[in-house]
Amino acid sequence: MTDWQPACDFAAITAADLESRGEVFACVDDLYRTTGARQGQGGMRSAFDLEWRRGGEVRRAVGKVLKEEFLAQLAHDSEAREHFERSQIVLERIRGLADPHLLPVLLSTPILGNYLLVTPFGGETLVSLVSREKSSARDRVGWLVDAVRGLAHLHRAGIAHSDVTLQNILVRRLEGARPHGVLFDFDLAVAIDAPGNLTYAQLYGGRIVGSPDYSVTPELVDPVLVESPVSVGRDVYAIGTALFALFTDASVYGDVADLPTLFERIADGVVRQGKIKVDFPAEVPNSLRAIILKCLERDPRHRYPDAALLEADLAAAHAELAVAVAPRFRSTMEYVHPAVPVKLVDILETRPDPSVTPEEIGQMQAILARASYVLGRSLGRVKGHSIYLSIPDPRLVATGRFVEQNT
Repeated sequence: MTDWQPACDFAAITAADLESRGEVFACVDDLYRTTGARQGQGGMRSAFDLEWRRGGEVRRAVGKVLKEEFLAQLAHDSEAREHFERSQIVLERIRGLADPHLLPVLLSTPILGNYLLVTPFGGETLVSLVSREKSSARDRVGWLVDAVRGLAHLHRAGIAHSDVTLQNILVRRLEGARPHGVLFDFDLAVAIDAPGNLTYAQLYGGRIVGSPDYSVTPELVDPVLVESPVSVGRDVYAIGTALFALFTDASVYGDVADLPTLFERIADGVVRQGKIKVDFPAEVPNSLRAIILKCLERDPRHRYPDAALLEADLAAAHAELAVAVAPRFRSTMEYVHPAVPVKLVDILETRPDPSVTPEEIGQMQAILARASYVLGRSLGRVKGHSIYLSIPDPRLVATGRFVEQNT
């Protein structure tokens, strides 16, 4: 077919090519063709729809390139560059793994002026699915069990995912098979089997990396635990927060006013050798609560030692869950959901730290707009960095134009 004749080798394409339609590039025996359709934004990358041809079969794929602001950081921040180079090595290792519960990495390579990551199209995120669609407790937990099985494979391969959240689990619906959960987004994955394994303090140098309410753990923020060696314990903790979040949008940390307070509660621990500070909503099944609490132990040594043992307990509890459709979970945390984007003057008037300047807020608004988000409010500063609450642009959500599939 003439329309599948490659115009260039993958190394010669640019990020701008993904925004055009009909560009074809080759890698080994695979061909990829751009559609020009932007799928969305992740934390580090912008995502675009691709067509992927292998043999005579054409499937849907996702191509991701680094955002301009992250490229600028790599150019000027040697520590960020070192982290990224390390992550590229780990991505190449993950590319060699085959597991039905891990989204395959088809390609991870430098291109002209950027880096390209290609995966098959995976489906809808679990967080989007459970918040929008009625589903039984058994279905929800079953999809998470699938992802834990993929996580166990990662752990056996000497890799920690480091950002397990419901946002990073997809529900794949393949013809002739039951929907199943798939773990993806390996941008923060780290090797834990390297000689002289680093501590969290050495790896991150005081930076807090992850999703604050989910994959930021006590060993990232506590001054003693931060000297612990990097391990799979962070993933186990995150599965505990994910299980909790399957049934409620409350936080395991309770109501928190700002990010510094959240980090204090994470460091203090919500479970300390059986002493519990977690307030379970009624929606969380009793059969899951002991598992959640063991995952959330403050000291990694008191959690499940790896995802395999966690999966065994979780699978047993899953079998006992009801198949009846669960009601939509109630909203118990206060988030900003404006009918229209919040104005700059309102953010300035309500910011808790007056050192956050209008220029900083304006820059953040521009960055978020490119990702289809708007600024909700300023939360002050943490370690000198301005922190914000952002939300999907309500106008895009209301008109069905906000995309939230494997980005």
